[in-house]
Amino acid sequence: MIKTLILLFIFVFLLFSPSFGYAAPPDSQSSEVPSDSIKQGSWIAHDPIEDDPRHKSVFAGIDAEVDEILKDHPLRGRMGFCHIIWDTEKETLKQKYGISWKTPAEMNPHILFD
Repeated sequence: MIKTLILLFIFVFLLFSPSFGYAAPPDSQSSEVPSDSIKQGSWIAHDPIEDDPRHKSVFAGIDAEVDEILKDHPLRGRMGFCHIIWDTEKETLKQKYGISWKTPAEMNPHILFD
């Protein structure tokens, strides 16, 4: 009975916690997330290099390229796999194209990505 009450309390606490379940907008005073890296209608920042016209074709095809690299990865589809995708994308962009790219996790330290 006491374990059930404790679990219920934790659940209710997390449910009504102001930072649980959604991404808060980045602090406008923070220097970590440049305001020009946030797309209109979103609180999630992206690396502005993605908008560089010189790299348009690279970023248009990188998802398919990374998907091919990771097609047989044992953790595919599991929680946290986005970090493997982003790390592979970052490494591929740097090694193959000479592009230094920041992942969504690096651009949004205020958000916990799974």
